Amino acid sequence: MATQDTQFGDSDSHVLFTPKDLVPNADHCKNISNHECTGRWWQEGIPGTYAGSVKATWGRGTTFEITFYGSGITVLGVKNSDGGKGTFTMDGEAQSTTTDFHADSLKLNQTVYNRDGLDLSNPHTLHFRYFDASFKKSSDGQRSVVRFDSFLVQHPADVQ
Repeated sequence: MATQDTQFGDSDSHVLFTPKDLVPNADHCKNISNHECTGRWWQEGIPGTYAGSVKATWGRGTTFEITFYGSGITVLGVKNSDGGKGTFTMDGEAQSTTTDFHADSLKLNQTVYNRDGLDLSNPHTLHFRYFDASFKKSSDGQRSVVRFDSFLVQHPADVQ
């Protein structure tokens, strides 16, 4: 059976970020001592990403979830030298997947989570939580950041 992907950007209403109020000026979050950014999300403009921006956080307790109908989902993010870690859980399962967003240099459009073989007849909820142990300062004095770009939901070509 042929499949197709529906892509949702980081600002799509299908994606619920917690806390939902973004830091108004992402430049403030370059300063790791700025407590305004701790435990919050912000938007960063990064050319070459879907819609030219990503959601980012280095905050303890930050989460997002996306609920969808489909046979699978792929989450795309940005990896970089300041990359942290996060944990994905599908449909409240006990088993989770931890992803490392670290790379030696900037890497766009990286698959940070993928799951297929899901039941098409039920909605699915993917939950992400920033890995609190990532909050430490890295060797270059930066906080460890996770950045999300977009979400690809797979479904049969005849299902919209």
